[in-house]
Amino acid sequence: LQLVIADLKSSKEDCKDDQGNVVDGAEYHWEVVERILFIYSKLNPGVKYGMNEIVGPLYYVFATDRDKDWAQYAEADTYYCFQILMSEIKDNFIKMLDNSNCGISWSMNQFCELLRGFDVELYNHLVVDLCIKPQFFAFRWISLLLSQEFSLPDVIIIWDSIFSSESRIKFLHFVCIAMMEREREELLNGDFSSCLRLLQNIPEKNVYELLRVAFDIRDGNYKLPLSNSVDDGSRKFKFDSANRFAAAFANSFRNLTKK
Repeated sequence: LQLVIADLKSSKEDCKDDQGNVVDGAEYHWEVVERILFIYSKLNPGVKYGMNEIVGPLYYVFATDRDKDWAQYAEADTYYCFQILMSEIKDNFIKMLDNSNCGISWSMNQFCELLRGFDVELYNHLVVDLCIKPQFFAFRWISLLLSQEFSLPDVIIIWDSIFSSESRIKFLHFVCIAMMEREREELLNGDFSSCLRLLQNIPEKNVYELLRVAFDIRDGNYKLPLSNSVDDGSRKFKFDSANRFAAAFANSFRNLTKK
């Protein structure tokens, strides 16, 4: 949120009239965001932590509208969109629902099941072998809609794709999987500390390429690359068969030379 406010003009210079006088009642941007959060928390007393990271990008989009006639209603527009968005994800911000079948833990489990169904090799390495729980990295991804993982312009682009999807939360999971797939080889070859460090600090790359991978995963068009570290059953069978054939050929050749 601090980065969002910093990108805005955090002074009252943009609230001056034609004569350069500050308009009565002009406010700092952080005051507007604070009021939005205050009103929402009063109307929804069970919702607690993290909401500021959700409201920040929304307010930025409305407050920076090139049409000043629209920008002047940024607070009302932000609150309207914020409360609609929170109606879908607010269970992630209610602590008493963390371990229920609708809280953040349930959402992370859904993400893990999706990962296991799509890339069982990566899932087994991270979750089964290294015991890296989704709470260690996916909690922030899912609860804050990736708002802390990317720069503000990239967050807006990602949110645009998420919000336009029929199943918003599931597409968010696809984006998260796409983030992991882009670092797949390094994750498969890493130990606990290196993998966790990478997952908690995913390098920022081309956001459009990330979304392309996410769409391909969703549509079933993404093909997993062959891993250099672990062989699946079919490849192992082929290698074992080839080794047995080579050994049999070598024995036959030795017998012929002896004769």
